[in-house]
Amino acid sequence: MAIDPLKAHEYLAVGLPIVAADQVSVREFSDQIAIAHSPDEWIAEIEKALAGNGVSSPKTRVERARQNDWGVRVDLFEGWLQELISKKQCRP
Repeated sequence: MAIDPLKAHEYLAVGLPIVAADQVSVREFSDQIAIAHSPDEWIAEIEKALAGNGVSSPKTRVERARQNDWGVRVDLFEGWLQELISKKQCRP
């Protein structure tokens, strides 16, 4: 499955175990998402997830998503914009 970081947060917000193919965009989530490197690993990780033994816990998955929800992102963008406006106003 192709996964971009924003979609990963949406998946994490559900709290269920996630299994993904090894991709650069997924590696930063290796503490929350099982990464399969082969078809055999893919099957093994899905079996673990279905048995309730996914990477991390539902609580930590949801918390990771909460740290990156849209409210947090909007606050971050507003901060960047304010910083840019301040710099522009300081120019001679």
